[in-house]
Amino acid sequence: MKKRCYICNEIFEKSKYAKTQKMCCACRERKCPYCNEIFTIRLNSPTQRYCSVRCSNLHRCHKTYQGKSRNIFCKSCGQAITTKLSNKRRKFCNKNCYSLFLQQSQIGSRNPNWRGGVQPLRQQVYHTQESIKWKRAVLLRDNYMCQMCGSIKQLHAHHIKSFVEFKELRCEINNGITLCKTCHYSSGLHKKQSGRTIPRTEIYITALSNEREKESQQMLLQECNT
Repeated sequence: MKKRCYICNEIFEKSKYAKTQKMCCACRERKCPYCNEIFTIRLNSPTQRYCSVRCSNLHRCHKTYQGKSRNIFCKSCGQAITTKLSNKRRKFCNKNCYSLFLQQSQIGSRNPNWRGGVQPLRQQVYHTQESIKWKRAVLLRDNYMCQMCGSIKQLHAHHIKSFVEFKELRCEINNGITLCKTCHYSSGLHKKQSGRTIPRTEIYITALSNEREKESQQMLLQECNT
């Protein structure tokens, strides 16, 4: 069946499989405005401009958001940041602010697993950011090594002075010492027992803490003298 092309007005042979063919094969070849490749349009879409859906979406986004930006404030620290206009989901300046926001937004009654505050006080304090930073600082100061036996496995950060009695020293680095699990539990330092005798390990730890306090005082005196 012969038909006239509506673009070049030339007569062409219509394919028997194409019911809506309105142009010849030469007029079907076009150039994609995004990737600049030559392609052949479909027979049922004479207004096709792009070679694929991907090129169509990318070209539209490129024209819409090219060189444009917007100013937002971080939801965690409140710092002003500039981001691309296409990045509509960004709400934080970096990953650290995002993780801190998640931790703070899931504390207490805001957590979906909240049971009304039945968790013991010791565990509540251990899960705070101050306690976690204190533990890391104590382990780093002791080179991640048990101060009793020199082990480097299953390390605990032990409070030299009682966790319950000395609340103001809970996050004091000088009040901490690194012990392995065996030394910590075998000496009974993890428990508060009324009327118990002071073991040798506790005497050693107290002496070690006193030596560290003296060293820190000497360092301060030397800095003042210089």
